Order: sequence, then C-alpha cells, then structure tokens
Amino acid sequence: MKALIEAYLFVSGEPVRPSEIAPLLEADPAEVENLLEELVWEYETRGGLRIIRIAGGYQMATRPDLSQEIARLLAQPSGKQRLSKPALETVAIIAYKQPVTQTEIEAVRGVNVDGVLKTLEERRLIKDIGRKPVPGRPILYGTTPTSCTTSA
Repeated sequence: MKALIEAYLFVSGEPVRPSEIAPLLEADPAEVENLLEELVWEYETRGGLRIIRIAGGYQMATRPDLSQEIARLLAQPSGKQRLSKPALETVAIIAYKQPVTQTEIEAVRGVNVDGVLKTLEERRLIKDIGRKPVPGRPILYGTTPTSCTTSA
C-alpha cells in the first residue's frame, strides 16, 4: 500500500490529504497518515526528492538544497522537442505539397493554422520560400533540412 501511496504522490500535481487517498485504497485515513509519515522519514534520509507536508496534505518535491542546480538544468534546452499532433500534421502537409500557402494547408486540415505555423517557424522546421503569384501574394511555405532530421 505504501508503494501505491508513493506513486500517487508522484503523479499528483497538488498536495494530497490522507482522507482523499483512504477511500481509493479502501483503507483507514489514520493508517494512510501513518504510511505517509513513514514515507516522509524515508525520503528525508535519501536522494534528491522529499515528501513535504503542505496545505493540509502531502506532496513530493525536490530538496531545497538542490534548487540552483535544478533551475540550471531546467534552463538548458533538452535537445529533443516533441511536436504536437497538429504541428506534425501541418509539417507533413507542407513536406508533401511544398510550396504551399497557409490557405491551402487550412483547406487540408480544416482548421486555422496560424499558431502552428509560427511554432514550426520558430523551431526552424519550415520557412518562407517566397510568394505565390496570385492576388494578395500569400507566403509559400517549405520544409527545412532541420525538419528532415527531427523525430516526432
């Protein structure tokens, strides 16, 4: 039961009260509280995580003495950036039909792609490769060499 409580704390984004967990485990809230206190003690004696008492509940957190190093690590680009499903669909349309305008992409997808195009341009997966010679001269999009080497 302690392992299940630990896992629940890990995935929960908010403090968890023993009275909230007890019904899920079909356990007594006092028993859950005791198990949580055992976990608090166990985490105090090992690793980079701890369990804290906050807002009437318990929550998993990083150790305060590691805050500067954690902030530094989070500030570093991870190298791998996953694409959302709409972004992946959009870049696939561009790769297949290039050169292609925003209106043509929207006709295929059936939704507005302003934000998705901006994200793809920021990640340098697509680029403006000219203007279509029609009234309004809409931007033509094409893929970049980066888009061919990026994994979804």
